[in-house]
Amino acid sequence: MADAKQKAKKAKKQRKYGRNAAYCQYYTATNRREKNKSKKLKKHLTRFPNDKVALKALELCAVVIRGF
Repeated sequence: MADAKQKAKKAKKQRKYGRNAAYCQYYTATNRREKNKSKKLKKHLTRFPNDKVALKALELCAVVIRGF
């Protein structure tokens, strides 16, 4: 994804191809989605501490994230 093999066509379609590729790779490499999800789940659990589904989801996020 970081190496954009296609260039923008002259009809001004697909101009954004590969422009955000480095950021996307960084996002997946640092488990940002899981970290953001765990923050939202913690916030949810402060209001609803007995939510067992949210507790299970938080445990699964913690497995993916190293050093959690």
